[in-house]
Amino acid sequence: MAGAPVSRNAPCPCGSGRRYRECHGAIDASPSPTASRTTAAATYRPRGSDWDGIDPAERARLAELMDTALARQASNDQSGAARLYREVLAVAPQTHDALHMLAVAQWGLGDLDEASRLMERAFSQRDPYPAIVTNRETLQRARAPPGESTPNGGRKRRCRTCWRGSPPAQTRIRGTRRRRASRST
Repeated sequence: MAGAPVSRNAPCPCGSGRRYRECHGAIDASPSPTASRTTAAATYRPRGSDWDGIDPAERARLAELMDTALARQASNDQSGAARLYREVLAVAPQTHDALHMLAVAQWGLGDLDEASRLMERAFSQRDPYPAIVTNRETLQRARAPPGESTPNGGRKRRCRTCWRGSPPAQTRIRGTRRRRASRST
């Protein structure tokens, strides 16, 4: 007996976190919407030596967990993603991407202290790259009390309207207007 049809925009029954139409409901996809996602090869591959010494079957399982965690994080299921990242870290504690993305998930859950600890641990494992630098600096600004300097040397950003209201900015704006007015006469 066949199950009820799945809506194209509903989550795929395979648990991938994607919409049915983008997963098993795609025109060229397999006909079974309940097929396990493990039949397809996982796309995640760790950089560096994160998984050295782990057998190939376990690597495939960890890659599947990383793919699923990223899909959950993209669909705003931060707690589900965090659980999967922790499962990866239980087997391979030096998985840089799992540390970084677990930090982002914890940040999304509002645990800034844990997010900061994880982010620093991930940051220390590898040379900095744009995504982690941006996430680290933004997290540091989010944790800093209002008006306090952040470790990157800057202050928490003020909105453009507040900045324009500061005396040096008013002078710059007024001076520009005066020069423009004198040029037009």
